[in-house]
Amino acid sequence: VSAVLLLTSILLTYTYAKPESYVNRGDEYYITNEGTTTSSQELMPLWANKMPNTRFEEKIETDGKVSNLIYKSNKIHFLVELQSPKKVRINQIYYPGWKAFVNGASTPIEYNNSQGLMEINVPKGKSNITLVFSDTYIRMFFNFSSIVSFLALCVYAFRFILTRKNKKV
Repeated sequence: VSAVLLLTSILLTYTYAKPESYVNRGDEYYITNEGTTTSSQELMPLWANKMPNTRFEEKIETDGKVSNLIYKSNKIHFLVELQSPKKVRINQIYYPGWKAFVNGASTPIEYNNSQGLMEINVPKGKSNITLVFSDTYIRMFFNFSSIVSFLALCVYAFRFILTRKNKKV
């Protein structure tokens, strides 16, 4: 009876299990900005009002000379030489956890532009710029609570298995 019901339910619902249509937008639709997603803005922060629709040509925007660029997902490092104090734009969307250092000194990151990109003030001359992405305190708390919850679940499962073995004996 169970097999007949299962087979009947599969046969009656099979036509509803297929998608009505497919949308193939191509890779260009999804590859616009390496710092975020373009699929439906689910990862865009609230302060980013304008979606990028093309890749940025330069990772660092400034009228000075940029050299020794290292651009990773959690660290950006470069040297810049400016003729006067300027704001340097890093074409990476700001998320809490980014910290900027100019010549080893902590400097504030501005991200109040329409795309939510990071900008820092850099003094005249040669500067060593480093931006590092690290966990915020709330991320660390929830990472820790996830580990504690997982360990508690393992202890509970281990105790459950031991009590079942003891009951069988």
